[in-house]
Amino acid sequence: MNQLSTFAERLKFVMDVKGLNNSSLAKICGINKSNITRYLSGEYEAKKDVVYRMAAKLNVDPQWLMGVNQEALLDRVNSVDPFVLSMADGNLEAAEKIQGLVDGNRPDEAADLCKTYIASSSEVELPEITLIARAGKKMSPERRADMLKMLKIAFPEAFSDDD
Repeated sequence: MNQLSTFAERLKFVMDVKGLNNSSLAKICGINKSNITRYLSGEYEAKKDVVYRMAAKLNVDPQWLMGVNQEALLDRVNSVDPFVLSMADGNLEAAEKIQGLVDGNRPDEAADLCKTYIASSSEVELPEITLIARAGKKMSPERRADMLKMLKIAFPEAFSDDD
């Protein structure tokens, strides 16, 4: 049985289910028809913003469309403290490295790595991030999760998946 493990396989599957051809999908998503052909052949991988646009128009999960194993991804995400994941700007690989340092009782190294990652990948000034990180260190994991939820509600544009 085909597991639909690649982007191309999953895109073709959704197109078949929805009765779409390359032209109609291109029109719906605002993408060049030749790019759709290349995505389906596996010649090209769609950029993240294109995958998210296609997923929204096709009403499917973008992670699934990209071929991500949802169960394995969920296990990885659940193994990382939500605050650590937020400090790594949602980058799971960076968050796992930071979490490993925290779990290994190396908080100073974890903080340094976190600052380095944020400084290199964010336009937010470091003093504000440092202030948030200090506050997070004083909180229980539940309170940090609550803080993250509040930040996401207050600043949804800062936490969008479209970046």
